[in-house]
Amino acid sequence: GRPNAQAMCQCAGEVTIQDGSERQLTLFTRVFAHYPDQEAARDELRRMMDEEGYTQADYTAVGALLARAVEIVDDRCGDATAASPINPNQ
Repeated sequence: GRPNAQAMCQCAGEVTIQDGSERQLTLFTRVFAHYPDQEAARDELRRMMDEEGYTQADYTAVGALLARAVEIVDDRCGDATAASPINPNQ
């Protein structure tokens, strides 16, 4: 519902890649691939922890990054509710 959603998503992707470690990005993309099926996401997370050595700390770090995501994107990409500095025509 944001007027500049496409530009914000592009910027958010770039920010996530810059701020997240490869381990965090792997965990996020593989668990998020199951959205909105929360049970499947939990199963994938459990499997990654049991079989691949991911930890609760890894999961918590991803959660912290996501909790700050809007603030990070707003700070680096411009106000997510206003016209984007990336594409001022939106």
